[in-house]
Amino acid sequence: SADRIQERGLRHVPRDDDQHAPQCDLFDVHVPTGSTAKLTVNGSDWTGVVTWHQGRCGSSVLGSLLNQHSQVQAANEIFSRYMPRRWGDRPVPPMQQVLQQTLAERSKPVLNIEIKGLQAQNRSLYPDRQLNDWLELLLRQGFRRQVVLHRRHGLRRLVSHLMAQRSGVFVQSVQVPVAVQEPLLINTAAIREGAASHDLVHWLNLYASTHQELLDGVEHFCVANGLPAPLQLIYEDVIEADPRQ
Repeated sequence: SADRIQERGLRHVPRDDDQHAPQCDLFDVHVPTGSTAKLTVNGSDWTGVVTWHQGRCGSSVLGSLLNQHSQVQAANEIFSRYMPRRWGDRPVPPMQQVLQQTLAERSKPVLNIEIKGLQAQNRSLYPDRQLNDWLELLLRQGFRRQVVLHRRHGLRRLVSHLMAQRSGVFVQSVQVPVAVQEPLLINTAAIREGAASHDLVHWLNLYASTHQELLDGVEHFCVANGLPAPLQLIYEDVIEADPRQ
């Protein structure tokens, strides 16, 4: 529910809403174990939901919360396993094949997948595909609902990414004590993320512009195809006026 989401620091943003919600505890998440029987995918007995985001924005927390629901399966970032850092130089399977494999593993009536929306992220796997191509293929595979998740504080998002990249730990359990890390030194003229390298200001501008372009594109696609409007979620939308705080 929207109340449960807000408890974890994620906030549903209705249209024309510019109010800020306080940041709350984000990581006290329990994910129950257990197995469920698989269901038949026939296009009428399930709901497909796509969450678009740029990473380091609360997506793992959201996925963990969704997986606690008996009717919802959050399959995480199904394309990230094929990024060069993990997949190497092996051929990347077609987009449709990746989606069909995920559908074959579906075990609950609602299936949520995540796609990283920067051009240097999951979309770099299929450089000839435009956003509309992604949306059309997702719709043909049964994904009719869209969520756009965003972290407004781009600098914190970038630092979080670089620290996780250095340590190799991108998701940490609440049972594991948080270790004190060495200071992070950043060459602001050349910061690499995914398949691209840019300076600091370029990345911050890119985070904001890509989010807006993605949101506009998804909204236009939903209207054009008679689909529900995308759900907008904002993570960490309280930003201090003084960056030293």
